[in-house]
Amino acid sequence: MTRFRVSAVFALLMGLLLIYFVWSTQADPTSPYRFKLGLDLAGGTELVYKADMSETPSSERDDALSALQGVIERRVNLFGVAEPLVQTERVSALSGITEDRLIVDLPGVTDIRRDCRSLCTGSHS
Repeated sequence: MTRFRVSAVFALLMGLLLIYFVWSTQADPTSPYRFKLGLDLAGGTELVYKADMSETPSSERDDALSALQGVIERRVNLFGVAEPLVQTERVSALSGITEDRLIVDLPGVTDIRRDCRSLCTGSHS
């Protein structure tokens, strides 16, 4: 019976410490342990671009996608978007057709027409 009580008190103390840790990190906006909400909770935009690689030789496709990813990352960083995610993806369908995509996640961006136009053209409005 004493072992059960010690375990229960230990579990209660650990739970209280966990609750205090979560509360203190969420109360401090500069905390590195603060929860980072994703696009589904914080709001934002996900753009999926299909790359037309029909005229690119197969040996140069990976380099072309990497260069495209770098250009888009630089453009997104110029706008000051907090924690953008730019990644490439290669998708193969059952028909054997391979499709290359560029996925751009922009948390907090809600004006799609203005921000996406300037992202694609490289202009700052």
